[in-house]
Amino acid sequence: MATKGTFVVVDDGGREEAIESGGKVVNTKRKSELKEILEEVIKHFMDLSTMKAELARSQAHALQEGLDVNDLQADKRPEYLILNLC
Repeated sequence: MATKGTFVVVDDGGREEAIESGGKVVNTKRKSELKEILEEVIKHFMDLSTMKAELARSQAHALQEGLDVNDLQADKRPEYLILNLC
């Protein structure tokens, strides 16, 4: 284990080496904790954006079902208007 090695170096009189080794252990632990936190934050925002996209998709689908665009356009074609004028 890295911390045991740090204490052995201190006992041997290598204080600077022990401090450096201990610092590496702490930095490695901090980096892994920060990575885990960052992964959780990214996952949260990805889930949130997925939920919002699904909500928007379902709302658009509901609007599309409520409106039949083809029926609204059928009586407005130029051919239809010309034929009705005669």
